[in-house]
Amino acid sequence: WLARACSRLGAAGVPFRPEHFAALARAYGCENRADLAADLWRDRCATLGLVVEGESTDVFEQPLPLPELYAAALEACVSSADFPSAWRLAAMSGWRAPASADGQAAMLALAKWLSKHQGVGVARRCIDGVRRAGGSPGPLALRALFGASARAGDMKQASELFGELVACNSSTPDFAMYSMMVRGFGSIGDVDGAMRYFREMRQRGLRPDTALFDAVISACAARNMLGLAEEVLADMEASGSRPTSATLAALVRLHAARGMPAVAAAVFKELPRRHGFEPDARAYHALISACLSMGRMDLAFEAFSTMSTNGCIPSAKTYEALATASLRSGDLFRAAALVEDALGLAPPAATESDEQQAAAAAGTGVRAAMLERRVLEELLSLAGRRREASSIGMPLLAKLQQAGVQICSRISEALAAAAAAEEEQRAGKGEELERRGGERRAAMDSWRQGFGRAPATEE
Repeated sequence: WLARACSRLGAAGVPFRPEHFAALARAYGCENRADLAADLWRDRCATLGLVVEGESTDVFEQPLPLPELYAAALEACVSSADFPSAWRLAAMSGWRAPASADGQAAMLALAKWLSKHQGVGVARRCIDGVRRAGGSPGPLALRALFGASARAGDMKQASELFGELVACNSSTPDFAMYSMMVRGFGSIGDVDGAMRYFREMRQRGLRPDTALFDAVISACAARNMLGLAEEVLADMEASGSRPTSATLAALVRLHAARGMPAVAAAVFKELPRRHGFEPDARAYHALISACLSMGRMDLAFEAFSTMSTNGCIPSAKTYEALATASLRSGDLFRAAALVEDALGLAPPAATESDEQQAAAAAGTGVRAAMLERRVLEELLSLAGRRREASSIGMPLLAKLQQAGVQICSRISEALAAAAAAEEEQRAGKGEELERRGGERRAAMDSWRQGFGRAPATEE
């Protein structure tokens, strides 16, 4: 209706004033067609020769074309939550912000959306546009960019925004800001940077929570910094925070990386006992991986058995690690048993309780969906090469196909051919043995007829 009305008014020679176009853009926004508002600004600029579509840089020295219409279109896009159209409009304008307070607020809202969906670099252009227009980004928009920078590991920009937020609020940073900085530096392996902000927050009287302690200890473990990890653990226990399975997993990885399996095993037993928690699948996986990395498959499967006995469902990564280690050691039967257990294809053991069987059934779908096909296909291929296609490969392949697991047709066909060759070879050996047995029996009968019955010992 609006389009037809505009056409009729134009045909009648009724002139449109700028405020009329702005009102039309707001109407498009109210009807949830903010994309038309963006197109309206673009078409009007093209008609007047003010801007070329797609121009987005090096235009800051020029005045913003049709500023009232641009502000109305941007506000319409943001108010109707059509941020992709707002993004397109801001890019066409060269990331210039309106002069009005409402227009700049819309630009900052777009910056927050872009920081979550498109990255900090694009969002920062909105902030810069507001500043060029004489506005202030405010703490909310800066905080959104700060959080996105820290999560993305862009700690140079996060540090700059940290300082801007402190200056903007004219106060000390809070726990959330310090936590983002510590986690951000830890995620990129900069333990020194993480500890700098961690110690600063402690000096300001802010108490880290358990999750933040775990993050710092994990960062220390990733860099093989045992002394610092023990210092943070002591601080954690002194502050009243209880270690968790995440803490335990990080410490086990750290001691294993330093070639101290006995210490890793001792920590795995002592820390849960001292703080009263049960290790979860993540902690068991760390212990099993540590044992496998040191070539102690016996300890790895002992931990796996304890894990299953305690009702802790192994993760797909744990099954894959054990199955891969079994394949490398040539134990195909154990690798196949692990795969069947991981996918819920093996019958429950007679010693399993109803609760354990129910827990295993509940986790089967997740493990089946996550188990890497690479491990399955490697097992099937190795079974074919080791002449175990009939005994291991084909039965496992049938179970996998019944469970809906997709296996490469090339591997399936090769395995079937290997199984057929094994059957032919076994059949040929059986016929040869039968022939030789017949010859021996005939010779024995001839000997008996010619020389009489031989003594039992000689026979």
